[in-house]
Amino acid sequence: MHNDDVTQEIIENWIANGEWQFCVEAGRKAVDGLIRTLNGDNLLSRIEAARALGIIGDNKAMESLLVALSDHDTSVYFRDRNKNLCIAAAEALGLIGDPKTVQALINELKNTHDNVRALRQTCADALVKIGLPAVEALVIAMTFIPEDEFQREVQGDIARILFEINEPVSSQAAHEVLRKLEIVARCTGSVIHPEHSKKVEKPVNSIEPAVAEELHLIQDRLIDRQCKPSEHYVDAGYMSGPNLAHSRDLDIDLIGPLPEVKTPQDLLPNGITQAQFQMDLERKIATCPQGHQARNPSLIVNTWSFHFPQKVCAACSLHDRCCTGKGGRTVGMNIHYDLVQTARVRQKTDAFKKDYQQHRSGVEGSLSALVRGHGMRVSRYNGHKKRNVQAIFTGCAANLKRTASWLSGDRPQVRHPKSWTLTSP
Repeated sequence: MHNDDVTQEIIENWIANGEWQFCVEAGRKAVDGLIRTLNGDNLLSRIEAARALGIIGDNKAMESLLVALSDHDTSVYFRDRNKNLCIAAAEALGLIGDPKTVQALINELKNTHDNVRALRQTCADALVKIGLPAVEALVIAMTFIPEDEFQREVQGDIARILFEINEPVSSQAAHEVLRKLEIVARCTGSVIHPEHSKKVEKPVNSIEPAVAEELHLIQDRLIDRQCKPSEHYVDAGYMSGPNLAHSRDLDIDLIGPLPEVKTPQDLLPNGITQAQFQMDLERKIATCPQGHQARNPSLIVNTWSFHFPQKVCAACSLHDRCCTGKGGRTVGMNIHYDLVQTARVRQKTDAFKKDYQQHRSGVEGSLSALVRGHGMRVSRYNGHKKRNVQAIFTGCAANLKRTASWLSGDRPQVRHPKSWTLTSP
């Protein structure tokens, strides 16, 4: 039957007879009838109507689908069947792809319990389909300290969504938040930061562990204790644009390797990588190798996100080497772009590699002694405050042992000036 010949009466007959494929083929003409069915009482028909509306992709159905998404029934008998309605609604919202539905999908992702894991997965898939417009809300949603296993699982789900969106800005945002929350492979244990201070007249290094602090807090405490370093050596987990800017403002040279930013284009044999784009931070303009420009970026977690129009990218001769998704190319530029680039150039020099290697040997020796000699690998207590007390007492014990060794005449072996190892007598 030709689409022009389809009437509302015919559509109602299709719905009554369960001929949903015909409704999908009718397209927008069937939307009103499907919405009425979705708002009706027949659960099986509501599920099929939600699926059909998602395939048609008309925003008109969005409000009814949002109602269906939260249509839970607390009774045991209907729980599984209502779950299927919620899953169908979430899948349809993902196919429609309207950014207005992002918060509702996130709420469902965070508020649903383990017995509807399939619904959470469908919500996650829907957010991935919506893509870049969902990034900012997802970043906000995952920025919290989890209190139980369920919250840790939700946080991991949101992180995976950001990575699966497969846009540089979403991956950078996820890395930034994960670094701040100090989450590694879904584990949220405390991180111990040994701080070394070395005095010329009494070369006994003190070890002062601190649990899960951000770099700027560590630097501020060192300044309060009049131990401000001119050079601050850190590992890759602490190297970021904001930390470089904060250290510069304090006149501290932050030294460490910046982690490499990998995009899908880096995996292509001749892909157009982000390094080939010209970034003008002052005017907020990104220029691609073909000369096209992207302006008016959006700011997401210390990163300016530049999006090139889909029409421009589709007509470009470098499209296959530059764009891996359906839309136009998106590139991210850190708000501290100049500082980051300067640090990247420095870390490639032979002088940096030699200097940093000397520093790391001492740090690894201290960490090894704390772990092997003082049991710092595992916390004996639950709770942040108790773990902090354990770290402080362990540091005190290590310092007392080192002081006793020094007073008894023992001197630690120093292989080079920056190798300060913690030795146990």
